[in-house]
Amino acid sequence: MSDAVVHLNGRPITLRGVNRHDSDPTTGPVVDLEHMLWDLRLMKEHNINAVRSSHYPNDPRFYQLCDEHGFYVMSEADNESHGTQSRFLADPSWDNQVEHWNEPIADNPEWTEATVDRMRLCVHREKNRPSIISWSAGNECSYGCTLEAALFWAKDFDPTRLTHYESSYYRDSKRRYDYSCIDLYSRMYPAIEEIRDYLDSDPDKPFILVEYCHAMGNSPGDLEDYWEIIRADERMCGGFVWEWCDHAVTAGTSDDGRPIQLYGGDHDEAVHDGNFCVDGLVSPDRVPHPGLAELKNVQRPARVIEYDQEEGLLTIHNDLDHTDLSQYLRISYEVRCDGVVVDREDLDLVEPVPPHTSVMLRCEPKVPPTGRCHLLVTYRLARPDSLLTAGHILGFDEIALRNADRRHRWVAALAGRPIGETRLPVRREGTRIEVDSDRLSCAIDTRTGLPVSLSSEGRELLERPVELNIWRAPTDNDRHARLEWERAHYHQAVARAYGVDVDEEPGCVTISADVGLVAPSVQPALRGRLVWTLTDDGVLSLSLRLRRTLGFPSLPRLGLRLFPARVHEPGRLLRPGPSGELRRQAPRQLPRAPSAPTSSTSTRTTSGPRRTAATPTATRSSSPGAG
Repeated sequence: MSDAVVHLNGRPITLRGVNRHDSDPTTGPVVDLEHMLWDLRLMKEHNINAVRSSHYPNDPRFYQLCDEHGFYVMSEADNESHGTQSRFLADPSWDNQVEHWNEPIADNPEWTEATVDRMRLCVHREKNRPSIISWSAGNECSYGCTLEAALFWAKDFDPTRLTHYESSYYRDSKRRYDYSCIDLYSRMYPAIEEIRDYLDSDPDKPFILVEYCHAMGNSPGDLEDYWEIIRADERMCGGFVWEWCDHAVTAGTSDDGRPIQLYGGDHDEAVHDGNFCVDGLVSPDRVPHPGLAELKNVQRPARVIEYDQEEGLLTIHNDLDHTDLSQYLRISYEVRCDGVVVDREDLDLVEPVPPHTSVMLRCEPKVPPTGRCHLLVTYRLARPDSLLTAGHILGFDEIALRNADRRHRWVAALAGRPIGETRLPVRREGTRIEVDSDRLSCAIDTRTGLPVSLSSEGRELLERPVELNIWRAPTDNDRHARLEWERAHYHQAVARAYGVDVDEEPGCVTISADVGLVAPSVQPALRGRLVWTLTDDGVLSLSLRLRRTLGFPSLPRLGLRLFPARVHEPGRLLRPGPSGELRRQAPRQLPRAPSAPTSSTSTRTTSGPRRTAATPTATRSSSPGAG
C-alpha cells in the first residue's frame, strides 16, 4: 500500500466483491464442495472477483477453492457484539447509543483475550492461503481496547496483508483511540458525497466499501453511481455488495411446484429480523435476481468511453488490473434498428491493450436512415478458464446512433399522417369533455384532466379512468424514505384539475388542464399542466409538465396509470435496452445477455423465498448495517 492505493504485484487493484456466508436452504451453514463451487462459478459468471467471509472464517475448503480459481478474500474473525448497541438507555438517541456501545465488550479489558484469540485463530488457520489479501478483526462491535489489541497482533504477526475493521468509524468522547493498525478506511452504505469528501481530504488510507448496495428486494439501484467514483480514483479499492444470497429455510413446495422458504418469525420465535436476511443477489437456491445482472454489467471488464460515429472510431477502455484485454476477450457489435438486428461484425484487438489503457477500433456499421438505431457492443471471454467456457458474455455497451430520422419507424409513420380539415365533434356532458375521431373516441374528466374513457370501433379500451400517479409499493430498503413519503401523503395523492380549456382546430382538438397532485390535509405536492391532443386519424398525444412543491421529498415514481380492458390481444411494447429490456442508464442498469428481441409483452418471474398462502408476511427490519 502506498499513497493511499492498494497494490498487488506492483499494480493497483479493484475489488469487485460480495459478502458471502456458508449458507444453504436445506443444510443451513453446512455446505459441501459442490455448493461452494456453484457459488464461485456464479460469481465468476457475473464479474465478481472478491469475497468477504462475513462474519466468521468460512469452511477451510472454500479458501482453497478461492486459491484455485483466482478470487481475492477478506477473511474475517468471528467477533461481533452488535447487540450491545441496542441496550436499553434512558437517552435512546443514536449519538448516545454510539457513546456507550463499546462499554460492555469492545472497550472492556475483560474481553481482550477472547477477542485476540479469535483473531489469532482466524489468521493461523489460513495464513498460508494466497487468496487472502486482508484480515478483518470482526464486524460491528464498535471499537475499543479489545479490537486495538487484536489488530496490533494481526499486523505484528502478518505485516504482508492488509488489516480491516469498519466499526472503528464510530467515535465516542471517552478517549482517543489507536487506529494505527488499521490499513483500510472502511464504510458501510455511505452517501456518494461522503466518499468525495473523504477523497478530497488528502487521506492516508484507501477507501473500501465493505458493505454497499444493500441487495434486498427491488435493488440495488445505485451501483453505477458508486462505480463511477471507484473507476475514477485509485484510492477507491472497490467493495463488497451486501450480500451474496438470500437466507431462508426450505419447507417443501407449493401446489404449483415453487419452493416454500421460511425466515424470521415463521417458527414463533420471540426475537427475529423478519425477512431481513432475505437480502441477496441470488435466492437461497441460487437463482439470480435481476440485481445480479446489473452488477455484472456495471463491473464489466471493458467499457466504451467514446464513439465517433462520423469518423467510425470506437474507444474502449480496459478496466482490468493485471490482464491485457487482447488476451482476455473478444469484441463484436450489432446494429439494432427498432429492435431488429440489421448489421453484425467482430472487432479485432490486434495490438496489446494493457490494464487501465484504452484502444481505438475502426467501427463503421451500416446505419439505416430511419428508425431508432443502437450500437450494441458485446464482450465475450476469449478462451476458457477454470470455471467459464470460451464465448461467455462478460458484458455489453449500448450507444444510440444518429441518422436522418431517429424515431421508431412505426411511430414516425403514425405521426406523419397528414391532419385533415375535418372538425372533430366536441361535447360537454356534465364533468366530461367528449371528442370523437374516425378511429378513437376520448372522454376527459374536467375534475382531473385525465381520460375516463377511450373507445375504438365501439369497444371500450379502459377498465377504469386513467390516473396520474406518484406512488408505488415501497420496498424493504425504502423503509426510511417511506416515512417521508407517507408524511407527504404521497400514497393518497390524486389529480385535481383547477381549470380545463378546449381548443378546436381543423383536424384536431386540444384539451389543456391546470392540475395538482393533492391529498388530504397538505398542500399540493405537484402543480403543472396537461395537454391532450386528439387528431382526426385517431392519434392521442400528451404533453405533461409538472413541478414538485418546494420542501416535498423525492418522488417514489411519476407516470400515468392506464388500465386496459382485458379483451385485447397482446400488443407490442417498445422499450430501450438489449432484448427490449427496460433499462435506465443512470443510476440503474438492468441488462440481460444480448439475444433476439421478442415482439409481444411478457411477464418475467424470479424464484425466491416465499411463504404458504396461509402464512401472513410481516416485515421487521433493522439497519442495513446489520450485515
